Amino acid sequence: MEKKLIDEITTRAISDAEFRKQLSADPERALREAGYPIEGQEAFLKSVKAALGQSPEALASEYEAGFPGGGTGGGGPMG
Repeated sequence: MEKKLIDEITTRAISDAEFRKQLSADPERALREAGYPIEGQEAFLKSVKAALGQSPEALASEYEAGFPGGGTGGGGPMG
C-alpha cells in the first residue's frame, strides 16, 4: 500500500473516533467501507491488526520515528 494512503488512514484513525472504533472492531470491513483499496493487501491488514494491540502512545512514537526529525516536536507529522 502506498505511503500516502497509510498516512491518510493513520491520520483519520487518530482524528476520527468513530473510524478508530470501527477500525478496532473490524479493520478489514472499516477500511473497505471507507473506500480504501485493501484487495491484495494482506500484509498491510496484518500490520493494522497488530498495531491495534498497542497503546496510542506507542503507535504515535513508532509513526513519528519514521520521519526525518521524528519524535514529538521534531518536525514529524505530529510536531
